[in-house]
Amino acid sequence: MEHLLAIWHDARRAGKQDEAVGRLLHERVIAVQVLMQRVPLAGLRERIRVDTLSLALSPPGDTRSWEERRVDRIFVCADAIACLGAYLREEPLPPPAERVVEVRGLWPFTEAGTDRDAFIWESENTSGG
Repeated sequence: MEHLLAIWHDARRAGKQDEAVGRLLHERVIAVQVLMQRVPLAGLRERIRVDTLSLALSPPGDTRSWEERRVDRIFVCADAIACLGAYLREEPLPPPAERVVEVRGLWPFTEAGTDRDAFIWESENTSGG
């Protein structure tokens, strides 16, 4: 939850596109995906996996502006947070918002495997700075 809240906060206060912020986003997404492997509810794991993949990557042929992607990131991150909150309260997962469904429609996730597959992003800059 902490990583998702940080992603949401960063997206809400983001200015222009920044490569360092992009790398941090990818690191947080990886952390969420790894931590979600401990959650026993398969439906929740899958929903968070799909949400987090759409946070850090752009689908093929994406024509959204940087600002549109930023706003979509806020919606999708809020969906993941709402799902985790419902799980922690032992409530059913909430339905996704219409915009979240639209964002998911941009992605060919049926070809992305399952939550057993790992999607790891590594920076090409290995110098650490």
